[in-house]
Amino acid sequence: QQHAMPILIGSNQDEGSLLTAAWPVAERTAYTALVEENFGGDAREALTLYPAAADADVRTRVAELFADTQFNYGTRLLTQAMAAQGQPVWRYLFTRRRPGQADGPHHGEEVAHVFGNLSAARQGSPAAFDKVDEALSDFMMRSWVAFATTGNPDPQGGSWPAYDSAGDRHLVLGDRVEAGSAWRAAQLDFLETVYSRREVAAA
Repeated sequence: QQHAMPILIGSNQDEGSLLTAAWPVAERTAYTALVEENFGGDAREALTLYPAAADADVRTRVAELFADTQFNYGTRLLTQAMAAQGQPVWRYLFTRRRPGQADGPHHGEEVAHVFGNLSAARQGSPAAFDKVDEALSDFMMRSWVAFATTGNPDPQGGSWPAYDSAGDRHLVLGDRVEAGSAWRAAQLDFLETVYSRREVAAA
């Protein structure tokens, strides 16, 4: 059951690395064991879609797996479910890294742009930002206010197309604002297959 309403939803490019940084999985043997424990008979396909050819790849793959299972899959699923019910949905992917930022953007780092509080930081000294961040923040603030007011972040049309499952479209909010589609589709399709099979088995 779903409440019929417009949805604005999205995720960040790097939802996982900060949240898995302390995980004790840094070598291929431990990574393979983690994948096998979680995916069982689907582990071989999982390792193909999340490959770790060397120990140096492991933390990146763990972060991607965490991000896809805990954030990205659910974001796309809710987007698709609401669109299938005829509800207008606008999806975004936040990719903007601050000046000097080596990874990310991490979970929640788009919030400062939404509220125009660019110096806000998780901890420590104020976060760095530049004119790119200011322009992006201005666009996001206008879009979020328009959505809250009208149920559409782009009431004039043209810059943010509504979601449709066939195109699997989203808006990239990064160094540039531009259209994107089918982000991590192969990995999320795989998770959909795995989860659907488990749901049937549990029924």
